[in-house]
This record gives sequence, structure tokens and C-alpha cells, in this order.
Amino acid sequence: MLPEEPAIPEIDPNKAAVDVAYEILKGAGETLDYRELLDKVVEIKAIVTDDLAKAMSRIYTEINLDPRFVYMGQGAWGLKEWLPKAQVARGVSAHASPLRSRQPERWHEEGSLDEPDTQRRPDEDEEDWNSEPD
Repeated sequence: MLPEEPAIPEIDPNKAAVDVAYEILKGAGETLDYRELLDKVVEIKAIVTDDLAKAMSRIYTEINLDPRFVYMGQGAWGLKEWLPKAQVARGVSAHASPLRSRQPERWHEEGSLDEPDTQRRPDEDEEDWNSEPD
């Protein structure tokens, strides 16, 4: 027997797509893969278009820009309100810790808060990337 998919709560299809996405996540009570979330938004809003990929891209962009949502990593989206309050207060996203582990070792030295040099300088053999083309 296949596991039952959580029922989509009764959501007003006249709401904005991003609000529908919020209601879906709120009703699910857990993170959802972005594709599953977008599919449910399209289903609820009964979006019919020749370019579904473009419509889904627009919805994904709206989710990405909306502060109520947080990317949880590995394609999953959740709600910011689900994060521990201390993490929200620091402005740290849910996936910040795994990304930090991929930083150069010198960033992890105990007591070192040195930031990396973020100013990119071209190598001697490389063209100056700030210059106008001739």
C-alpha cells in the first residue's frame, strides 16, 4: 500500500500564488520539495498555460523573495516561523551550517573571525575585469 499524500487544505484559488504556497506549507506542517510545492500551487490555482515552466519559474521566484519562506536545503522549502527564534533573530537561514562546513579551513580556526578577502583581483595574465571593452 502506498503512503497517503497529505490532503491539500481548502485554499482559496483566488489568492496570489505565493500566498497559496504559504497555505500549502502551513497546512502540511513540514517542508516540501520545491517541485511538489509548485505542482500543488498550479493545481490549486488551476493554472493552464502554454508555458507552464515559465509560470512555475515566476512562482518559485516569488517564494524565494518572500520573507515568510526559507530554503531548507536539498530542494526543500519551509516556513521561517518554523525556525528556532534564536536562529531567526540572528538572520541565519536553515541551511547556513552545512554551507559553512565547505568554507576554507582558515575560516574555522578557533578564535578566528577573519573574513575572506572578497575583492577579486585579476591575475597578471588576466584582463582587468572592471575595464571597458576596447
